[in-house]
Amino acid sequence: MPRYRRDDEGIDWEEMFQLFRHAPWWVGPAFAAGVLVLFFGVIPLLITAIGTTSEMAGPMAKLIRSVVPMIGAVFAMGILIVWGFAMVAKPFDRKRLDRQRGPETIDNLTWQQFELLLAEAMRRRGYAVERSGGHGPDGGVDLRLDRHGEKTLVQCKHWKATRVGVGPVRELRGVVAAEGAQRGMLVASGSFTSEARTFAAASGVELIDGKTLWPMIRAVQKVPASDAPSVPTAPAVGAVPACPRCGAAMERRVARRGPNTGKAFFGCSSYPQCKATLAIAESS
Repeated sequence: MPRYRRDDEGIDWEEMFQLFRHAPWWVGPAFAAGVLVLFFGVIPLLITAIGTTSEMAGPMAKLIRSVVPMIGAVFAMGILIVWGFAMVAKPFDRKRLDRQRGPETIDNLTWQQFELLLAEAMRRRGYAVERSGGHGPDGGVDLRLDRHGEKTLVQCKHWKATRVGVGPVRELRGVVAAEGAQRGMLVASGSFTSEARTFAAASGVELIDGKTLWPMIRAVQKVPASDAPSVPTAPAVGAVPACPRCGAAMERRVARRGPNTGKAFFGCSSYPQCKATLAIAESS
């Protein structure tokens, strides 16, 4: 996602917009209130205290005390304006996900809408989501997920006509290693080449193609499941299959105890509501 340029004071308004967009509604007003307290109360008191023991006493101190609250008021107003836009955007993100009726409607999204769709879907699956913003539709880590202390880096590829090759998988694997994340996930609205699937299976990068993505979206929609057509899916090498019980996307996990300790398997992402698992066939 392209980033807005910062203003002269170094304030990243786009980053603030994304923060408010994904945070509880009260964060924006609380932030603005904190700014007002700082500029109307704390800073003037500090200026007064310093002025009593220095040459700042007199007209200069009075001038500064009169300007500081105005700066704070402008800053707080800017925060509330950005927060207001973020509150308007929130319902659109939720409705966009609930309006999807199959892979065809997902294909009709722009790459920015596709990224927002995935962010909302992951949020409903229990992840804390940070939209880090790549460099357009063809590069960069787009989402950073955190759940139970496990960090997952997600790259989105909204390619309709071209299958995703091994290059983006290698790139994501390198970023995962560089940042010390536990998982990497590459999500495409289309499909992956066989080379990409083979490398993903060997490197531990999860691939979610268009056929696997739709059951994941459907599982977190706030509409009856009967309203959406069913899409048959099947496990594929390097891809994350759909849960055979509830239709949600499976997640690659490693057994930490029992007779299969250390072995990888697929577990349902809606656990503990659904405890379905699938074994991962070992390569010969």
